[in-house]
Amino acid sequence: MVSKISKKILIMLLNKILLKILFKLFKVQSLKNWKYSLNHPQSSYCEWKKFQNKEIYPLSGNIWIKPSEIDKKGLFLFGIKHKSLNKRAFGIFKSGKWGVSQGRPMYPARRRWRVIKIGIKRENFLELQMLDSSILMKELWLIPLLKFDALRRIRKRLLPFLLKSDKSIFKTNLIWKKYNQVLFNQKSDKNLFKYSSWIKLFEKNFYKKFINQKDKYQNNFEIQRKDFFRVVDNEKWVIYLENNDKLADFIYPILNQVINSSQNPVILYGDEDYITDSDLRYFPNFKTAWNRELFLSNYNYGKSWIIKGEFWNKAIIYLEKNKQKTSIFNIIIYIYNELKRKDEGVKSILHIPLILYHTKANYLDQSVVKESDQDITFLKDLIKKNPLHFGKLKSISLSSKGRIYSWSSPKSTLLSIIILTKDKVELLEQCINSIDKYESGCDTEVFIVDNNSILNSTERFLKEFLISNTYYQKKVLTFPGKFNYSAINNYAAKFVNGNVLLLLNNDTEFLKPFWGYELSSNALRPDMGCIGAKLLYADRTIQHAGVLMGIGGVAGHAFKYCDQHNFNRINYTQEYSAVTAACLAISKNNWNLLGGLDEKNLHINYNDVDICLRAQEKGLKNLYLPQVELIHYESKTRGSPEGKDYQQWKREALYMKSKWKKIINNDPNYHPLLTLEEENLSISQKRKLNQLFR
Repeated sequence: MVSKISKKILIMLLNKILLKILFKLFKVQSLKNWKYSLNHPQSSYCEWKKFQNKEIYPLSGNIWIKPSEIDKKGLFLFGIKHKSLNKRAFGIFKSGKWGVSQGRPMYPARRRWRVIKIGIKRENFLELQMLDSSILMKELWLIPLLKFDALRRIRKRLLPFLLKSDKSIFKTNLIWKKYNQVLFNQKSDKNLFKYSSWIKLFEKNFYKKFINQKDKYQNNFEIQRKDFFRVVDNEKWVIYLENNDKLADFIYPILNQVINSSQNPVILYGDEDYITDSDLRYFPNFKTAWNRELFLSNYNYGKSWIIKGEFWNKAIIYLEKNKQKTSIFNIIIYIYNELKRKDEGVKSILHIPLILYHTKANYLDQSVVKESDQDITFLKDLIKKNPLHFGKLKSISLSSKGRIYSWSSPKSTLLSIIILTKDKVELLEQCINSIDKYESGCDTEVFIVDNNSILNSTERFLKEFLISNTYYQKKVLTFPGKFNYSAINNYAAKFVNGNVLLLLNNDTEFLKPFWGYELSSNALRPDMGCIGAKLLYADRTIQHAGVLMGIGGVAGHAFKYCDQHNFNRINYTQEYSAVTAACLAISKNNWNLLGGLDEKNLHINYNDVDICLRAQEKGLKNLYLPQVELIHYESKTRGSPEGKDYQQWKREALYMKSKWKKIINNDPNYHPLLTLEEENLSISQKRKLNQLFR
């Protein structure tokens, strides 16, 4: 045993010595060769310091880092690894004052690499930007590369972003320019990949196969315009077209292919954009698969509708007979309800993930024109007549942000809140204070589950909590042993009395009253699974507005870090494949039906996503409610996983990829041509369309 240990130590020492020799021989620079400054290199306040094993606090959101002097020019491999909560960190390396900016995202936890060019006898430095918290530098590398190896790395990085016709760039000097452009395009929260570039890169190439069929199928369809609807041949398809809007050039062969390759479609709809008189296209609207709740709440769900003549006629006749407004919205909701009654709902409403419709608008007027929506008599009447489809409606209110629905819930409704905690009393107290301040709007009980707290302050707070005078019942449970988020919540759920459970993080804070009523009344609606809320960071940017499958490999939060006022979709009630358990409501019946959280395979990560996907698998809808708002102080409790935590995350991520591969690769509530690398719903530069409908 001793000899085996000695042998391992000897090998480690030899490897270390060998690495030192190689580093010296090839002039590799590691962390000890770099210095940093909190001020710009050209500033009189610039002071270069050596890195030590301690956190650095950026003064202006940036730090500047420079390597030791480099005595030869050429291509180098730059690498960085840091521990921090700066999930938007972006680095720009410059060689010389007028050198080309060589950038890429430099997110925490893992090594980030890129090939850089360095000129001889120049001042080289890295500007690390977009830092909003402290940073602990773990690794910095500068490794000389042979030209063939550098080109190999560049080609590998570029391949997913190029069409076959573009690959000739590998034989030219433009390869470096393209490499820099691709990495730089990942910087911002906005759509850095321009829509005009996407049209050239993807759309025009995709439509080529439909060129010869352009006018072949036009007779199968009939265009009908707003305010002048009429009955058509049952076998035809109606295309809705407003004002001076335009249809996509190749819409007819695409529609024909979808109709012939799907089973009994009734309603088709496509993506949309805006177009000027000079055919300049902008503001693309890339949609989800059929999302009933989003359709009900969003005035501008879309105008690109193609409807089977037989069902179009039934809707027209019904609305006219009952003296209801004949609008495209009323036609769609009537047909949906008829399909739902026949249990055909979603299967017969298909989304074509291509731009099929162009709204004519003035490009100088950047505002999106909202559809008039004052007449909702038919909608109210239809919902009230079909409570088993929608739930028991109390009211519909109209706002600039869409239609807002209020649903009835039984008088016996009791919301049981489960909050896990381990010390960090200041966070727990803030959470409880917000529950006290903003009443839930329904009968409520609060269970705090203590997992291995050791501080006297925690013990005092829990005792005071139990005797405090509140509008809700309360109880403290203890769960000793290793932290297992799933197991602890499953344990607590056995003690609750409510017909609705609310899993709530201890680092959250409610911002409005009646949150409990909104969550519980929606959780008790027919066919509803998990109900989530809008979570904000302390600076009021988005932390969670629904969960998108496939982001970052498994799942990510929609619109994370984005300004909530810059994206209309954030403000609509809608279905997602999953919502976060930082604030997740579910009926007790559905909790029991699904068997709670997976405490065997998902101790810490993705257990909320998993239960949502299991709910969806059983035909339940997972819902995001924008009217329920909380601050989530996520950065105060968890950073990026490292060490054992990282290994735990990796195991659970692999389990999710194995179990939910199909939906991770194609989330129906996310567009198949939007990015999987960011959470801002920007256009992807490399995703391809696998099917014409979904």
